[in-house]
Amino acid sequence: MPTPPKTTANMAKHLTQEELEARAQAEADFLPTRTPAPPKGFTVKSAERRIWDRIIQDMEGYKILDRLDTDVLEIYCRQLVRLKTLRSMFASLLENDNTPRKAVLSTSAEIKGLESTILSYATKLGLTPESRARLALNAVQSPDEDPDGDMFA
Repeated sequence: MPTPPKTTANMAKHLTQEELEARAQAEADFLPTRTPAPPKGFTVKSAERRIWDRIIQDMEGYKILDRLDTDVLEIYCRQLVRLKTLRSMFASLLENDNTPRKAVLSTSAEIKGLESTILSYATKLGLTPESRARLALNAVQSPDEDPDGDMFA
């Protein structure tokens, strides 16, 4: 189970009243209204649906995903299933001594490309720690605040 997001109610850091209000407003504005429903093509027992359900459950505390993310999350789930299939195919290619080297290298390159794509989707969906931190930071920074303002004090 993921760690719940840190809200203003349970923060130990000393913030000014203005910072507290900005953070509380950002939290309120940041929460989606509805959780995305799985696509119609995902049957209850499909591998894609199991991944979908796990992601929705794990991300529930963060309240980042909503119905607008359905298409991107669907692609992400399908790509994860494709990666798992490719990895098992790659393992069987390695076990077979008669497998041409070209097939092994081709499958390896496809896996590497798919992993890169999946990581890109995960970052865009807020599924990586870095992307969640970035989303939270962007939500509390005011538009007129210079992100590099404290560098040249």
